[in-house]
Amino acid sequence: MGSTYRMPTSAELTTLSNCSKKWETPNSHSGYTFYTDYGSVFLPAAGSCLGTVRNLDGESGYYWSSTPDSTSAAWYLTFRSGRALMYSNSRYCGLPVRAVRCD
Repeated sequence: MGSTYRMPTSAELTTLSNCSKKWETPNSHSGYTFYTDYGSVFLPAAGSCLGTVRNLDGESGYYWSSTPDSTSAAWYLTFRSGRALMYSNSRYCGLPVRAVRCD
């Protein structure tokens, strides 16, 4: 991602999951708009991949954090209409990454 961008931490995604949010479908792409004290961010419900199989595209969102858990897995944000939570999973799962700008 270069020196300008990085992956969010699990603490940052946890904070985001606890913000006000609204399920929306702008430009035919469902997802959540999260409202923070600093503005808003839209995360599409991009689903996940396992091998070449895409799952839940348009229904759920999954976004990796840079934070490993106590095993060989890592934390990620997951959401669907009505909820947003943090979980950990094996790193072989194909989940999207939403970079944040380093300031």
